[in-house]
Amino acid sequence: MVRLRNKTALVGGFALCCFIIFLILIVNDVFKNIVEDQIKKHTKLKLNGEAFKNWKEPPVPTYLQFYFFHVENQLQILQGEQAIVKQLGPYTYK
Repeated sequence: MVRLRNKTALVGGFALCCFIIFLILIVNDVFKNIVEDQIKKHTKLKLNGEAFKNWKEPPVPTYLQFYFFHVENQLQILQGEQAIVKQLGPYTYK
């Protein structure tokens, strides 16, 4: 009798775990779809929309910085030496 209860509890616990995993996967998928729909809805660039205004004139200044490096010893690198580089920049664009 005790073995039957243990077996029933084991099967029941396994079924409960499977159900919980299934439920988590379903909720995750539904939640992801809802979030994606909301993002698509609020980020369309309509001419008079909020997203367009923020894109055209960002409320926070945005700067892009680029760094370039000039290799000073190209031939020595081919012979196995360590590269000597000179940093150029930053070139900053608004």
